[in-house]
Amino acid sequence: MKSRSFKVLLKLGSNTSWLFLERAISISLAVGVGLYFARYLGRSDFGLYSYAFALYGLFSVSSKLGLSPLAVSETVRSGYNQNAILGSVFMLRMIASVACLLLLNVTAYFLGDGPPVAEMTWIFSLALLFGPFETIIHWFEATVQMRPIVVARSMTSILMGLARLAMIVSGLNLLWFAWLVPLEAVVMGGLFLAAYHHEGLHIRAWKTDMGIVRQLIREGTPLFFSAIAVIAYMKIDQVMLKQMTSTEEVGTYSAAVKISEMFYFIPVVLSGLLFPYLIKISAHGQQTTRKAFQVMCDAFSWAAILIAIPLSLFATQLTQLAYGSEYLPAARILVVHIWAGIFVSVETLRSKWLIMHNIARFQLWTTMLGAVSNVLLNLYLIPRYQGYGAAIATTISYGFAVVFSCFLHRDTWEIGVILVKSMLAPLRILDSLRSYTAVKAVVDGDGAA
Repeated sequence: MKSRSFKVLLKLGSNTSWLFLERAISISLAVGVGLYFARYLGRSDFGLYSYAFALYGLFSVSSKLGLSPLAVSETVRSGYNQNAILGSVFMLRMIASVACLLLLNVTAYFLGDGPPVAEMTWIFSLALLFGPFETIIHWFEATVQMRPIVVARSMTSILMGLARLAMIVSGLNLLWFAWLVPLEAVVMGGLFLAAYHHEGLHIRAWKTDMGIVRQLIREGTPLFFSAIAVIAYMKIDQVMLKQMTSTEEVGTYSAAVKISEMFYFIPVVLSGLLFPYLIKISAHGQQTTRKAFQVMCDAFSWAAILIAIPLSLFATQLTQLAYGSEYLPAARILVVHIWAGIFVSVETLRSKWLIMHNIARFQLWTTMLGAVSNVLLNLYLIPRYQGYGAAIATTISYGFAVVFSCFLHRDTWEIGVILVKSMLAPLRILDSLRSYTAVKAVVDGDGAA
């Protein structure tokens, strides 16, 4: 008879395989088309596009309200009122999307960066109106059935990749490429709806429950401001580079970041899939839950380290291959920025830990610490080292926000110790294996019972 842990891993592995397939398709298109896109535009125009997209990114994340983890958690726990949960999330996100659309365009106007940036941000902002349909994803995440979502995303990536390639071959100007962002949102939303209806479900069954709305607002407010702070210290460097240096430097920095962030999907995918199981494992007690988190954090750290080492050693060759000689200054930036991936990886699990311990509000203060430290470090380092300084600031601020901040409050010391130990994962292989064996024994014992 197969053990319970084997069945869990089998189901997780199936969904993980689908999600990794989707990311493999996206990455292949990024390498085959996205990098060609950067070459086609050149550092200056690519810098303008990246700057405008960074502004859009700030408001795009804000429109999500940080509700994704709560929506998945509540859907797992409360199967009987899923329609009320999903409907309430959809309504809140639609209101936020309209507000963010207006704020984005007002911000672009007052920054006064000229017609190209203002026009691109207006075009980008139209995509916000279709973002609320991502609420459908939460049902598939909660039921650990990611194949339909993967198919929808993969089809959209392929279509948008072909469209971008056709535009490049046609020699179209910068603004034409901006229209692909709202077009992608429309196509993606339509395919999500089709996948949801294929399961025999319909969004017209969703309803808004004011009690759930108030609960989501109350519990989601810290996550909302946290999400803003996260995207701020992920994107503010590009905005500050544009204001303090040049569009060419933004293009150089963005090229390095594009390679570095290419691997962030790994912890995001895995942590999202593991979250429902972590909720169930928590029923076995604090000690088992702590060991489970330690094992996962160790594994995530290992993955980030194994990615960072070769990319640091061969950054110049990789940059030359990906972008050509014009972007070679990006190699120096990549060597530093790639190491921020360790903190990004474990943060995906730390956020789940905070939600499960009902202290998600702490996420707000830690990410604010990261955002503030990033801005201050950028103010000092960018004038001296330009993009290289921004990469240093980003990596250090990630460390502050993810690990150091955990030791500022007694309720988060436990996860702080787990994260510090995960940073030393290469020195703790035997300890990790023992923890994994202990967790597996508990889960298998529960399945046998």
